[in-house]
Amino acid sequence: MAEISVIVPVYNSEKYLSYCIESILSQTFQDFEIILVNDGSADRSAEICDSYSKQYKNIHVIHQKNGGAGNARNSGINWVIQNSKSKWIHFIDADDTVHPDILKILYENCLHNEKVMAICNYKMTNTHKIVVEKDGYKVEQYTPSAFLLRHSYVCHMPVCKLIPIGFFQNCLFPDGKLYEDVFLMYKLIYKAEKIIFIDSPLYFYFNNPESSMNTVYSIKKLDEVEAGEEQVQFFEEKHDEKNLIQAYRRLMYYYDSHMRNLKTLPDGKPYYKTLKRKLAKLLRQKAKLCSISVKDNSAYYESAFPIFMKFYWRWKKVQSLFHK
Repeated sequence: MAEISVIVPVYNSEKYLSYCIESILSQTFQDFEIILVNDGSADRSAEICDSYSKQYKNIHVIHQKNGGAGNARNSGINWVIQNSKSKWIHFIDADDTVHPDILKILYENCLHNEKVMAICNYKMTNTHKIVVEKDGYKVEQYTPSAFLLRHSYVCHMPVCKLIPIGFFQNCLFPDGKLYEDVFLMYKLIYKAEKIIFIDSPLYFYFNNPESSMNTVYSIKKLDEVEAGEEQVQFFEEKHDEKNLIQAYRRLMYYYDSHMRNLKTLPDGKPYYKTLKRKLAKLLRQKAKLCSISVKDNSAYYESAFPIFMKFYWRWKKVQSLFHK
């Protein structure tokens, strides 16, 4: 049985899927299996998945109706729990590729400790023709709380991580949600006793113009706001003040950015009003704690208190005249 299960959610990825699978098959660490979860693809993705599974005994394919990336990852996790004895999960998106040493380096730095999570850095790319560098890498150790503060940009991504299978007990991706990773990943990180961070780009994140995050704005994208509100509640319960402040700041950003998008939607007005009220309340209660000032963060105040800001800017203009 494999030591590592690599789960790849696949949806209409025929253009890039072979690049992804070939980069996994090229790993220097060979004790792994690949679970390709075809999430109701309408292109040739299913055919490509089946073709690879016929060629390689360590490739398994799940075909299912479209349920979204989170649902597909959950299907892969559940398959591993029921059919495999692997101890680690590694996620790769079907349009991305990985360094040939990524599994080897992550596995070695987990120290074979199933309470440790190893995480590497990533590199954005517009091509699948990757030049692999063999330079050394820097290893850093963190508590989960410290890692969330120091490297938040990589925390909410399912990829780049070697995750102990036990962490998924009663902790899966929410079904039917966009931003499913924002809902879950910080919770998984918090389960670790230690985070080992390899500060080297071993994962190549393809900037796919067709990805779900690059689609036209819709009400469904308000899932991000819900995820942000859950994060605030989580860190309040953990009494993790530093990450709570970061969560407040992130939530302010979510409220403001979604308000701007909702203005363009015919049915966005009631949602806009709700977020405006929530942003105003959050600013009144937490702006000082989060060091969010009118001077440095005027956009938030413009969104939450438009009438007040009209008078504020008039006052600033009068002040400037007196100081000339």
